Amino acid sequence: MSVDFNTCVQKDIKVEKFIFTWTVEKFSIWYKDMSHLREELISPKFSSDDNNKVKWHLSLNIVNEQNLALYVNFSPLSEASTVKAKFKFSIVNAKGEEENVRTSTKVCRFHAQQRFWGYNDFISTDILLKKIKRLLPNDELTIVCEIEEVNIVNISDETIRTRSKMIEDKLSKDIGNLFVNENCSDVTLVVGRHELKAHKSILSARSDVFAAMFKHDMVESMLNRVVITDIDHEVLKEMLNFMYTGKAPNLNKMAQGLLAAADKYALEGLKVICEEALSVNLTPENAVEMLILADLHSAGQLEAQTTAFIKTWNRLIANQFWGFGDFISTDILLNNADNLLPNDELTIVCEIEEVNIIDIYDESKKIKSKMIEDELSKDLGNLFLNGKCSDVTLAVVLSAKRFISILLIFLLLLNKLLVNGHLVIQASEACGNLKGRSNTMASLPAENNVGHTEVKVDKSVFTWTIGNFNIWCNDMGECRETLLSPTFSSGTNNKLKWYLKLDIVDGKQLSLFLHCETLSVKAKFKFSILNVKKEEEYVRRSEMHDFGQKFSAWGYKLFICLDILLKQAYDLLPDGKLTIVCEISEVDLVNISNTINQPKIVQSKVTEDKLSGDFDNLFTNHQFSDVTFAVGEHEIKAHKTILAARSNVFAAMFEHEMKESTLNRVVITDIDHEVLNEMLKFMYTGKAPNLYELTYGLLAAADKYALEDLKEMCENALNVTLSVETATQTLVSADLHTAAQLKAQSIAFIKTHVTDVMQTQGWQDAIRTHPDLIAEYALEDLKEMCENALNVTLSFETATQTLVSADLHTAAQLKAQSIAFIKTHVTDVMQTQGWQDAITTQPDLIAEVLRAFAKQINL
Repeated sequence: MSVDFNTCVQKDIKVEKFIFTWTVEKFSIWYKDMSHLREELISPKFSSDDNNKVKWHLSLNIVNEQNLALYVNFSPLSEASTVKAKFKFSIVNAKGEEENVRTSTKVCRFHAQQRFWGYNDFISTDILLKKIKRLLPNDELTIVCEIEEVNIVNISDETIRTRSKMIEDKLSKDIGNLFVNENCSDVTLVVGRHELKAHKSILSARSDVFAAMFKHDMVESMLNRVVITDIDHEVLKEMLNFMYTGKAPNLNKMAQGLLAAADKYALEGLKVICEEALSVNLTPENAVEMLILADLHSAGQLEAQTTAFIKTWNRLIANQFWGFGDFISTDILLNNADNLLPNDELTIVCEIEEVNIIDIYDESKKIKSKMIEDELSKDLGNLFLNGKCSDVTLAVVLSAKRFISILLIFLLLLNKLLVNGHLVIQASEACGNLKGRSNTMASLPAENNVGHTEVKVDKSVFTWTIGNFNIWCNDMGECRETLLSPTFSSGTNNKLKWYLKLDIVDGKQLSLFLHCETLSVKAKFKFSILNVKKEEEYVRRSEMHDFGQKFSAWGYKLFICLDILLKQAYDLLPDGKLTIVCEISEVDLVNISNTINQPKIVQSKVTEDKLSGDFDNLFTNHQFSDVTFAVGEHEIKAHKTILAARSNVFAAMFEHEMKESTLNRVVITDIDHEVLNEMLKFMYTGKAPNLYELTYGLLAAADKYALEDLKEMCENALNVTLSVETATQTLVSADLHTAAQLKAQSIAFIKTHVTDVMQTQGWQDAIRTHPDLIAEYALEDLKEMCENALNVTLSFETATQTLVSADLHTAAQLKAQSIAFIKTHVTDVMQTQGWQDAITTQPDLIAEVLRAFAKQINL
């Protein structure tokens, strides 16, 4: 079985359709109870493309207390400068159906001068409240925004290549082990009493600052020792772990220190995820500190979010007390003294219900960076917060305008919060809107989840190619098993997991079902078969189905008739391969929620790509290379650390005093120059862009240098390209490089097409160059033929002799068939001379047979 994932390579990024669902909980509180305190509601930001280059948000407001206004906004954080799109708004009613659908009549152009489009009169508030049970079930307003025909322009061209997630993880793990094990390290980073071993090539590939440090004759480069005084040991260790693996597992604990370190060493990916971690944990107590930190480290996103938070909080504390001047008449109170003033005591209950508008939405983050010193930032921030700031010192870092704005905000907060030298925040009626924030007030319990975001993913396409389909369909008989595809993902952050199931029903029909492994989800799907021209045929479209605990699979028991499929084999089974396309659309993710007090920071895919890209540049540019491969007249520069981390063979070569290690030169005589270059590129990046052109050579190289991931890729590539012309060469390669599964697949293919294969030049050459392999194949085939012949000629006279032969030559199936025959005709067989002779010559075998009979009789 082989798999071919659906891939699209294009210059511009186009999204046909994207659906975003926004649920506003406790809508009536915002609409009725907040009155003049009501502010415009802003949805979480969402992206309409896989690379998060285009960002949007929705805005909701009330116009003249009569209409609900709804707009879709093109975010200035988008990398695209212009987007052309149509959009559709609707409300999801209590039955899950769309109502009040408003569709734009033309394609709208979103750009810097016109960032939003929508309707001032999306729906009348009277209509909304009259249909409250239908349109506001559980006091929730659910809005669906569908964006289609998106055309992104002014984005640099990028080649999109498919790669295995497993290989990405392996690359990260291998390089991470290099840091943990300190193998082949060539530089020491000193922090106080602590020392951390590292590798110049890795640090230089990931950071321009380290690259400049080691490239020139600086003291760090000459001594191979870097003394760091302004970064904590644990923070530095976490930063180095990120540089090696692209991951920061202790991010939430060290976000401030890591932000400073990332800024100092120009680590753009780390800087962005630090900003996100800090922004989701903003509180009134740390807001000013975060604002200064953001300014010192040019953290634009953190600065904008902190400023918005401070403005919102300032509006809240501007009204420190709320209440009623006419809470109760004193006359009423005294007239009801027995009930209201027992024992002359007045007992008042104050119940505070805090209302916070919270958006919870995980999203992959984009990457930007600049460089600023850490300790200076921390010290100046403390001086400022303690009221000991010097104008001259601050002027070094902050512009006058920036300094004054921060100072005014800080003084304003102090004026509001300090009473007689104490921090006092009086109880107030719930009246705040933390617009677009992914956090809560410090006093809000973690369990108070108000507001959530549901995302509907419109379309995911999975292509499944089954090689040697004829063998599975025709030749396996009772040994045939149901085929299951690899698991594939869809939805935001790949939360949904699916697989396909293919089987034959009554020997006449092909059944095909789609299985959901994870969440409850509603989805439509489409099945089709790709013909030789890569066109879809026999398309079957489903209605909307609910994949859940009750039914986790939907599909067709009678997908296509086998006779039709085999009659059209040339068109539908090119090279013996069946290619099925599964398209999943209108997927609705449900029951997805996140905790508020410990927000999850999603690792950016851009960060992962950056890790691979940095190592690719390291290989291409040859900076800090310390070993040379010589292949004929060609030379290729590389780095011992990378090679040792990825291959145990190279690790052994460089760790011991072998000639290659002492001379820093490896002479290769059995691998072609292009193949070696491709293999090294895979070791650095986890990618092999020329895999199909160099498969045989790469299989040999991967086997030689113990690169199991690359070897598996080569085996899959050779399997899916098996043909009459390539079968023999593939068999020979599989045998030479101990690829057992590929060898079995090649033999099965040859058996199916034996006449055609034996007429090829490859088969004739193999008879001369690999006679033992051809003989092994022929003998295996002959053995099977002999077993079949002996089985069909079983008789009273031959049964015992056949049993003995089957036992001697480990023909298990024939042995079982012989025993079954003897059992059925036991009296007649035992009277033959062959049975009497076997008792004398093969007593153990006869005893085994008799024990089997006795056991069955007892049962």
